Amino acid sequence: MKLVIDWVSTMNVVVQSTIKHRNLKVKPHPYAFKVAWVDKTILTVSHRCKVPIHIGGYKDEILCDVLPIDVAHLLLCRRWLYDRSIIHHGRENTYTFRFQNKIVTLTPCRAKELFAFPTTKPSPTSSSPMGSCPSPPTKGTISLL
Repeated sequence: MKLVIDWVSTMNVVVQSTIKHRNLKVKPHPYAFKVAWVDKTILTVSHRCKVPIHIGGYKDEILCDVLPIDVAHLLLCRRWLYDRSIIHHGRENTYTFRFQNKIVTLTPCRAKELFAFPTTKPSPTSSSPMGSCPSPPTKGTISLL
């Protein structure tokens, strides 16, 4: 499962294909709106979904807008970073936060795994902080429940 943390974005986004694959429940967005990209693509955000997430010992449900994008399965924005007091360590490109008196650290995938989408359902016990990227055990894991 590919997760992108984007401190510039103001939208938490889940991809439509992830909703279907994980059988998540979608609800109409109370205030539908349009988003535009640099290439002048315009998409309407008309639905949203609560996405259960598990990162190490951290479990949460994140309210996400639904979009048909292919950047990642889940895109978390600056609102998620702020609400959970997450610290970004730029040089190491890691994210750290405290949850239930435990430190959770998210580390990036290796470059060669970034473009290799998994063809099988990722294991919830994956040792990678980003779910589908195989790597040595770290302080955090992520998988959509």
